[in-house]
Amino acid sequence: MAYIEDPDLEWVMIDSTTVKAHPCATGDYKNGSQEQGIGRSRGGLTSKIHLMMDALGNALRFIVGPGNESDIKVAKPLIQDIRDAAIMGDKGYDSDELRHTIQHQNCESVIPGRSNRIVPIEYDKELYTDLYKATLCAMAGSSNPEYARLCINNIMNVCIGSEKKRINQIKKSI
Repeated sequence: MAYIEDPDLEWVMIDSTTVKAHPCATGDYKNGSQEQGIGRSRGGLTSKIHLMMDALGNALRFIVGPGNESDIKVAKPLIQDIRDAAIMGDKGYDSDELRHTIQHQNCESVIPGRSNRIVPIEYDKELYTDLYKATLCAMAGSSNPEYARLCINNIMNVCIGSEKKRINQIKKSI
């Protein structure tokens, strides 16, 4: 779902957060809650919100899925139309397949490798550190990255709320 008509695509950031679902919200877990974006994980019944932001911190696209779903499964649909940009994500997006996809889209992968990789991944550490912290802090209006991380979760929730409002407006007009 696109939100911005003229995004700044010099670089984009992908990330996710988990939202706990109230047990009453799921109904019968075994019959259909996966379709509603609810999954069982160590934290109980959860949903995961995957978000892509542009260089200005504007939400470009988001996908809601079950909380037990890996970040890497949703990465390709998030970045599918991005060309000629630096794509930044955390270690949850580390996979050779995703790096290959990013390269075919003529983009630069700024994703650190997992610590258990046999061959370490080379990426622009300075760009990753500077941009990741700057984006988090700019979105939160703070200079503290830890506080900013909490604000990212709230921003993702706002994106979901605005999308629900838009869908309700479309339903009313039909």
